[in-house]
Amino acid sequence: GYDTTPQRESIYTGTPQGFRDHVATLNLGYTVIDGTRLSLLLRARESIFGFNELGDPTFDDANATGTDGSLLGRIGVTSNLFGGTYQTSVFLGRQQDDRHYVEPLNLADPNLASVDDRYHSYRTDLQWNNTVHLNDFFQSTVLSATDATFGYEHTADSVRVRTNDNFSGFPFAQSASAHAMDDAAYAGLQSTLWRRLTVTGQVRQDWVGPNTPTTWRLGAVVDAAEIDTH
Repeated sequence: GYDTTPQRESIYTGTPQGFRDHVATLNLGYTVIDGTRLSLLLRARESIFGFNELGDPTFDDANATGTDGSLLGRIGVTSNLFGGTYQTSVFLGRQQDDRHYVEPLNLADPNLASVDDRYHSYRTDLQWNNTVHLNDFFQSTVLSATDATFGYEHTADSVRVRTNDNFSGFPFAQSASAHAMDDAAYAGLQSTLWRRLTVTGQVRQDWVGPNTPTTWRLGAVVDAAEIDTH
């Protein structure tokens, strides 16, 4: 670490801010029958850090710290059906994120500042994804690698925030919470023409409360192998 206060400042002390990070991941898979596989993913992360708090008038308070932790879990099943022509998968996941910022009162601080802020968020995600290899149904010298995709997704988000600060003897406290849900269906098509031009098209319909936005995209990639360029 290093002191984030510039050396040109009179309050520069050279005391480095601390930082530690821990990550653990577990990824398991099990083939129940040929073509069908179960999966489990767990991932945990925690960061602990220190940072300078520069008040007004300027005072370098180096006792401010923060923690940021997240936990992700996901289970799923993937199947290849009809000889691999149709691939389908279902995933259910949940992610939690927690942040906490603390600055104890320092009596030498002319701002008499203190901080105790917390943030919690949660997301639940359900996905159903499908791919159909259309070239398995026909032979063509023009079209190759033709795939159709479609699926559904449901997400639910929630967040809680609590602020408990004090500056120059004036307290500030606030709490807030919010949540949102989104349901979406999508479909897409991709194909390669004459083994040179790959075209894609996708459309997605969302339902977010009273809003129903529709989004889409079209794209193409030309393979210019003669000059090693796409």
